[in-house]
Amino acid sequence: MKSTTVRILCLLLTLIMILPLFACGQGEDETPTGASSGAEETETEGPSVKRNDYDCEFNAIYCNDTYPKGYFFMLDEEREPGSDMDDAVYERMERIKDYLGVTINPVEGGNFLEYGGPIKRTIQAGDDEYQMVMTHTYYDVTDFIVSNYLQDFKDFDALQLDADYWDQQMMEEDSLDDHYFLGYNDFCLASVYVLVFNKDMADRYTSNDVHIYDDVRNKKWTLDRMIELSELVAVDNGDGKWTNEDTYGFAGMCWVPMVSFTLSSDIRVIDKDENDELYLSPVVDNSERMIALTTKLFNFAKENCTFLWPLNSGDQIHLTSGQVMFEMVNNYSLVEYKGEDIRFGVLPYPLYDEQQEDYRIMNWNGMLGIPSTIKNEAMVADTIEMLAYFSEPVKTAFFERLLGAKVAEAPDDAEMLDLIWSHQCNDVGMIFSNSSAGLEELFYVIPRLIQAGNDGYMAFYKKREKSISKGLQKIYKNIRSNE
Repeated sequence: MKSTTVRILCLLLTLIMILPLFACGQGEDETPTGASSGAEETETEGPSVKRNDYDCEFNAIYCNDTYPKGYFFMLDEEREPGSDMDDAVYERMERIKDYLGVTINPVEGGNFLEYGGPIKRTIQAGDDEYQMVMTHTYYDVTDFIVSNYLQDFKDFDALQLDADYWDQQMMEEDSLDDHYFLGYNDFCLASVYVLVFNKDMADRYTSNDVHIYDDVRNKKWTLDRMIELSELVAVDNGDGKWTNEDTYGFAGMCWVPMVSFTLSSDIRVIDKDENDELYLSPVVDNSERMIALTTKLFNFAKENCTFLWPLNSGDQIHLTSGQVMFEMVNNYSLVEYKGEDIRFGVLPYPLYDEQQEDYRIMNWNGMLGIPSTIKNEAMVADTIEMLAYFSEPVKTAFFERLLGAKVAEAPDDAEMLDLIWSHQCNDVGMIFSNSSAGLEELFYVIPRLIQAGNDGYMAFYKKREKSISKGLQKIYKNIRSNE
């Protein structure tokens, strides 16, 4: 998925929605006209998929706490009047029905602990019940692959993996022995953690000449810069106790959001060597940086300027309170903030330092899988291809829903959000972290050290080294035995 900053900004700043692109079908054309996300519409070469009449159903089962309802599938009776997002998602399904004769049926598979059960049962029975799997971020993904439950995306000629609506880089990052068992394209949208910030506070603590946005553009938005600004903002209310009644520079849940600092600092938990073998990158390539990063974040978490809460805690402080400068949130949460009176902005997670080449944003979305038991391979490939191809209006509506009318007031934030999405990437250590208890614990090392006490990254790793090694070896052994 390539950056579309200029076209999206043009659209959003003029508040013009490209309504003609929401129409079903393409008349009598053999191939559809490509969608444009900007006000200047251009025709792009259509995919190789030809109009067809399969006259069948396509069942897509998804992990419902990874894929929020209403962003990927929409039934007519569920549409909210006046919702561009609902209309775009619904029309995509209708266009595919018109173009391919395929009716898409979304199937809620349950949460991250539940969704894998029905998938495994149907595949083990050899049934063709599901034609596409939308996975959790990592739960059950390793089992699906090593058990030979998923087909290689490269085996389907209809899938134009080099097209700009497919993200081949992210698929390559998760490939194993040159197999693409996991797919990622524009249909998946994006689920990443971002930093929202209080613009009024920022105006008080940054100069008019150099704003935080300029820091981002000039690649001076670093971890040290974020900590520096957070320390400037912190104010005790006068009672001498740091509670949720005080003002903080940095806030958020001390769990999933903190993990994103690893990849944003250009450190992968697991990487691949020249032989495509998985290895622990922080131990081999980045031990000094990983130790420095975990130590710095541990110390920052204990400062008075920081308010972190554990998973499921009721003691929280959010940006909307006016007491927080920066907060870590998932991009879907921007919907909740756009209706508030507070002036908020959007930022990527910071660079580790100014020597880092570019921003790296950890993808927390699931991936797509094609079950090994599908019967009509042509229909499945054509449908998945067209789900991606017809997604440009959905992406535009998604962008608009997250920031709403505030985009017109804040083109900088639209620019930041596009930068964030165009720099998202995967860590194979997350995708396969369920391969062993040790690797899953190591993946969450930053929040675990903060909560349990910092005994050091290497000590944490050493206690889990054998478990991790066995898990990684099992992945390759099982995959190669299935070849």
